[in-house]
Order: sequence, then C-alpha cells, then structure tokens
Amino acid sequence: MSKLKRVLAIHDLSCVGKCSLTEALPVISSAGIECSVLPTSILSTHTGGFKGYTFLDLTKEMSKIVEHFKSLNLDVDCFYTGYLGSIDQIDLIINIIKKLRKDNSLVFVDPVMADNGKMYPAFDINFAKAMVNLAKISDCLVPNLTEACFLLGIDYIGEKKYSLEDVKDIAIKLSNLGPKYVVISGLEIYENRLGLLSYDKENNKFDYIDNKKEEGYFHGTGDLLASSILSCLLNGLTLEKACKTSIKFVYNSVLSTIENKTDLKYGVDFEHNILNFVKDILESKNE
Repeated sequence: MSKLKRVLAIHDLSCVGKCSLTEALPVISSAGIECSVLPTSILSTHTGGFKGYTFLDLTKEMSKIVEHFKSLNLDVDCFYTGYLGSIDQIDLIINIIKKLRKDNSLVFVDPVMADNGKMYPAFDINFAKAMVNLAKISDCLVPNLTEACFLLGIDYIGEKKYSLEDVKDIAIKLSNLGPKYVVISGLEIYENRLGLLSYDKENNKFDYIDNKKEEGYFHGTGDLLASSILSCLLNGLTLEKACKTSIKFVYNSVLSTIENKTDLKYGVDFEHNILNFVKDILESKNE
C-alpha cells in the first residue's frame, strides 16, 4: 500500500450548507487522501441564499495554528486554497505555504471571489489584484470564467458571445502567471451546455468537456469540482482524466439534487454519488 498523502485545505467552514470544507473533507478523504484543515473563517451557514448568518474571522488564529504545525514537521503533499475570509489572508497564506512547502508539494488554488460577472459581496477588485500573487505560486489554478477575467484585469467576456478560442487565450495568459495547469469552469460556449476547459502548459494540451445545463443555481458546485479534480490528480490521473471524472461527479450530483427536490441553498447531493466517483478514480488508475 502506498504512503498516505496529506492535503492541507485552507478554506472557510460553513456549519450548514455544503461548500468549502464540508465538501473538501469528505471528497478528498473518500479518494484515499488525508485532509488536514486550516479554517480561514467559521460561518453558521454559507452566504448564498441564507440570511442572518454569523461570521467569525480566524486570521489571527491561523498564524498560531501554523506555528504548531511547524513544530510537528508536517509533511504536506498539497496546499489547497479556497474561500478566504479577507484580503489580509492572501499574504498570510502565501507565507504559510512558503514556510511549510516541500520541493514536491503541489499548490492548488481555487480563487473563490466572483461569479456571473460580479464579485461576491465581501470582495472588491483589490481582492482580485491581491489574489494574483497567490495564483503566481500555484501549480494548478481553477477559476470560473468570471474569476479568470478578474485575475487578468480584463472585462468579463460572459456578457457577450465568446468562443473556445477566446477561453484558450485566457487560459494561456493565466498559465503565464505561473501555474502549469489551468482549469476554467462555468463556460457557456454552446447553447444549453455548461462546461470547462483545461490547459496543460507543459504539454501544450487543451481539453474541453461539457454537459447539459440544468436550470437553477446550484451552490457549492465550484468547490465540489475543485475538490474532485484535486483528488484525481493526487491519485495520479492526468489533468484531462481528472476533469472528465470530476465533471461527471458534479453533474450527477446536480441531477440527484433535482430528482430529490432538495432545497438548492443547502448544496448538491454529492453524497449519493461519491461511491461512483471513487470507483471512477480506481478504474482510471487501472487503465
């Protein structure tokens, strides 16, 4: 049996509502990877669709946690960043990664900050500018289309008709910041289809995959997709196979949510599909 790999997931924790750590922990663990955590904040619920939620910023506590981590001489195979509680946490996390990173550690960055052409309520364009510094030290960068545009400081292209070539150009420009892998999600290039584009800079290889677009806003699908891609990569799958396996998992989770008539603000029913996700990983590894 191979050595157990360890991911340090640096995300917020929403006590109710499936997103961030409440998706990263079960998905990564189910894929045979240890998932340690560094919470950036604690919320009673996530911020999409809920009102009156509580929010506790853990910036000061994060430094104390990492100092203890250093004393343990933790071997971290992958740093996985997601939703951050404030702009101040970006530099803090960059320094944390530099302190704990080994030569072969993977830095996987999901620059959670925007969607549908707009920044999330807690953030502004200065946050996007600061996020570029985290993108520069990443090995794999997984923005949605809005976040990709904001990272590059260009106008959001989703308001007009755009092509696959347009997105390829954005992926190349993002890779020039530093990451060898770029995955851009939330693409509506073709009518009634929702897809993603992956770019492997080392092999100059693009892959596009999509599914039928289902009606409704499904909270947490971006976090689920990122956690799934990461899990596949750490299991040795190529970027192309990781994306295909992950988008299948996310789409099936959306279909289960629709079928079960789940309240969408609580997140998608990934639990009903996680076993098949793990089976797909194992089948890909054995091919």
